[in-house]
Amino acid sequence: MSEAQLVHRRLVQSLYKRSLKTAQDWYIDTNLFRRKAVELRIQFDANKNLRHPRQIAQAVQEAERQLLELKHPDPYIGNTSGRLFVLSKLESPWGQDQWLRQDEPLLDLGAYITESEIGSF
Repeated sequence: MSEAQLVHRRLVQSLYKRSLKTAQDWYIDTNLFRRKAVELRIQFDANKNLRHPRQIAQAVQEAERQLLELKHPDPYIGNTSGRLFVLSKLESPWGQDQWLRQDEPLLDLGAYITESEIGSF
């Protein structure tokens, strides 16, 4: 495989990956995203057998244009810290909303539970 073919392959792979990422920005629900991912794969496979350089360039250019048009204004950014944080909304008795991370305890249970009781759980 020549270097030009490798470069083109990387370009198409990158385009496919960016297309999937853009679809994930729009379709947060897993089932909807999977359906869209299959549709994207069908679109990419339809152009897999193109051999003429102009047709290939037009197909890549069209895919880039569609990707730019479909770019989400507020893209989904996953958790990059490696920890799972779930926010829970608590209503305070004074009418103000408070957001707390569920990994932070609401009470210090150490004041109520002894070390021997912890071992029994």
